[in-house]
Amino acid sequence: MKPLVKKLYIVISSILIVVLSFFSYQYYQEAKEEKRQWGTFVNHFYFSIDRSIRRIDYLVEQNPEGDDLEEGLRLLERELLKSHDLAENASNFLDSEFYGTFFFESVANYLYGMRVSESKDESQPIMEDGKLDKSEVEDLKGIQSYLIKTKEDMFSEETGQENPDLTVEDMNEIVTSHLGQDMHEIYSGDFLDGEG
Repeated sequence: MKPLVKKLYIVISSILIVVLSFFSYQYYQEAKEEKRQWGTFVNHFYFSIDRSIRRIDYLVEQNPEGDDLEEGLRLLERELLKSHDLAENASNFLDSEFYGTFFFESVANYLYGMRVSESKDESQPIMEDGKLDKSEVEDLKGIQSYLIKTKEDMFSEETGQENPDLTVEDMNEIVTSHLGQDMHEIYSGDFLDGEG
């Protein structure tokens, strides 16, 4: 009976090794795919912020009027909402530990004027008179400063663009530090003072 027990032990051990190897490989593949997806998010988020910065540069430096201003604001809004969607999707689908932010959506609303529900305060749309006045340019520069700080914190000297090794914790720190303002803070001017 001893040889039979020994054979049974070898067979069971072999099966366990194969099963454990299979599940270890599956786990490794899943972890690798999650890391790849997170890296893709960080890359897309970084470049969406970069495009928003460039859209603001255009508005501030070229000071367009009329239809050109409207088009410039529309393109800025599109990039801001793209960043918002990326952050929201990362939180919902990639890693629920990622906080996300409503900064981009709030800024997009600010561009077109909005009413803060807790107060009677109202912001006029930036393009209401068809051109940017000095305070609107300063508002755009204030918004841009937060985006620049975010981009700088995501930057890697090694890659010359986003740091591919940013973790969820790193991104949460960046979002909390630079993109944690809500609509009321943006409207009230506390946000636009550039002290964030």
